[in-house]
Amino acid sequence: MAKRAYQNDFPSVTTVLSLLNNYGLNEWFKRTPYSEILEESNRGKKIGGEIHTVIQSYIENGSAKIETTDAIEVSNALKSFMLFKKENPEIVLKKSEVEKTSDRYLFNGTIDALAEVGVQTVLLDWKSGKCGIKDKPPIYDSYKTQCSAYCHLMGLERAIIVSVAKDAVAYDKYEMGGEEIKGEFEEVFLPLLRIWIHKNRNKKRKD
Repeated sequence: MAKRAYQNDFPSVTTVLSLLNNYGLNEWFKRTPYSEILEESNRGKKIGGEIHTVIQSYIENGSAKIETTDAIEVSNALKSFMLFKKENPEIVLKKSEVEKTSDRYLFNGTIDALAEVGVQTVLLDWKSGKCGIKDKPPIYDSYKTQCSAYCHLMGLERAIIVSVAKDAVAYDKYEMGGEEIKGEFEEVFLPLLRIWIHKNRNKKRKD
């Protein structure tokens, strides 16, 4: 996934959410050599970007070509996406990769996709993960916070998070309504945004 070139110095949604502490990752960091952490992190980012690219291509063009050294993972994710589409025909995909800025709260975000369910416009957010010993890839709480920020940017009150597997053909989905979106945005995202602004302000003072 390409680096965004927003025409401002505001943080992105993902930058703000990087402040969240991830217990599972911290435990993995403790027991894993740094070189392995770096290699796995870079590979994960690369595969995640490629998965987003093929799904975006399918949404916009109706087809996707897989050109990567990680063809198995990307192929599984694309097949998982197609399974999601087949089992959810009422969700009609319309637009992908929409960049927006909040003029009120001063942050940026890029929405994975917009869709229509009946007459309602819905925000869709794609994630990729591993099923491991389970039959579906995980959906973490941070995904919900991320979606709440995207919904604020688009003025939407419904979101669907879709996690596609890269080690199997499987997916999971989670739907958010207006009340949950509002709660995640006000109680989790905005406090994190204020922390980011505070830390960044102090850093500039030191520099």
